Amino acid sequence: MAAAANHSQDQQEMNETFYLSNVVPQVLNNNIGYWSRLELYCRELAGRYKEVRLLTGPLFVPQSTNGHKGDSSYVHYEVIGHNRVAVPTHLYKVVVADDSTIEEPCLGTFIVPNEPIKGDVSLKRYQVPLKELESYLGVKLLPQLNPAKCRDLCAVDGCKMMPLQKFELIRYSQRLRDAADLNSLEEIWNELKESGNHPDSNCTKQYTQRKDYLLNKF
Repeated sequence: MAAAANHSQDQQEMNETFYLSNVVPQVLNNNIGYWSRLELYCRELAGRYKEVRLLTGPLFVPQSTNGHKGDSSYVHYEVIGHNRVAVPTHLYKVVVADDSTIEEPCLGTFIVPNEPIKGDVSLKRYQVPLKELESYLGVKLLPQLNPAKCRDLCAVDGCKMMPLQKFELIRYSQRLRDAADLNSLEEIWNELKESGNHPDSNCTKQYTQRKDYLLNKF
């Protein structure tokens, strides 16, 4: 799967990321929140390493239960719509960052639950060995890459995503900039103030400029 924002420099490429073959049902709060921050982190890696390769996809992870027959594992997932489309329990991302300045490539494998993730949860919490992901998929990923000869991405780069508060303020500024009318603008502004985030200078600027534009337009 390819993230739309990774192809924003070419409209045709970006349009193609919205084909159904590149789409999975994802909890909205996760998609525009934690997962979006993970994708942003991967784009930041591209600025620090010459080559960054990504593998991304849906995952159905079994959960252990304690029943009368002993410990068993089951996969429980939601289906949506008339065609009963399966909603994955998790999404995965494999990151390989390489550069001529380092002796060994950096490898990071992450399995993120497809659910709202509250707070500034560290990406390291969802890091797993590549073998664990492969066991769920039943597929050998990157067969020409030896994980034993790779460095731990989080140990080398830190796996530090943009702080949640900063990320949320950026999203609010974008929403304020794109508000369709005055009512929507005020709703977003009030939502921002009630969210516990103090409006920064950029949010205030976007709010003021958009309000002036909408007042003059209508």
